[in-house]
Amino acid sequence: MGDAERRGRGALRRPDDGAGPARGAPVRRAAVTTGVSGVLYSGLDLTKKTNAKKVAESGAEIASGLCRGARMELNPQDGAAIRAWVGGGLLKG
Repeated sequence: MGDAERRGRGALRRPDDGAGPARGAPVRRAAVTTGVSGVLYSGLDLTKKTNAKKVAESGAEIASGLCRGARMELNPQDGAAIRAWVGGGLLKG
């Protein structure tokens, strides 16, 4: 039995970088895993030095690509909204 099962089904984890606690919002481990998987899928090499803006750009591109793959018609405002949401304020437009 893993730690999450011992703590109960709705157990929450916070990311190590402190982003969750700084904003006061608990983050599920699955959400962090999904985010990191998406960034890796985008081709960003996390073994090399990078910065938060590059990670945000990568995540925003994955989110936009998933929308395009679902045949959603995105206008420029939609694209900007996705970048603002996924980028957490690190990306403009």
